Amino acid sequence: ITGWSNIIGSSKEFRSDVKVFSEGNIGSLRIKNRLVRAAALERASSNGSPIDVYLKMYESYTSGGAGLIITGAMAPISSGMTTQIHVFDDSHIPELEKIVKVVKSVDDTCKIMAQVVVFGSGFGPSDINWTGKEPLNILTVEQINDIVSSLAESIRRIKETGFDGAELNAHY
Repeated sequence: ITGWSNIIGSSKEFRSDVKVFSEGNIGSLRIKNRLVRAAALERASSNGSPIDVYLKMYESYTSGGAGLIITGAMAPISSGMTTQIHVFDDSHIPELEKIVKVVKSVDDTCKIMAQVVVFGSGFGPSDINWTGKEPLNILTVEQINDIVSSLAESIRRIKETGFDGAELNAHY
């Protein structure tokens, strides 16, 4: 975002006519502009906790003028992926609060959502082998219910720590 004023001009009158800088809504959530940092898996955590470079990235997105930041994939179940931010138990709440704090301390009008993704390999909801790879292990109804419960509990933690919303990545 740095340097955009050189391209589109810096006068407030001009900028107000550019739709990207106008306010918008996602449901009832008011966004100050339409500059959205889309979710991407950063792999910038240690044992599920954000490392300094992760927090600095979010500080940079916020100071750059983003209206909404969607975090990279957070883990609602333990998958053994230690470079992914963890949200699967209450012990991770203080670490989640750090992410919200760094964004809101730079610009309290910037919104932040957490993307929640269940990663796993070799399992799926059915035995349809559409990838041509090794057959999937079919999830049982009980396993699916456990995943749904884990997602719900993760969303509760995300809400409790001050995130403005959540994005569920349902890639099955």
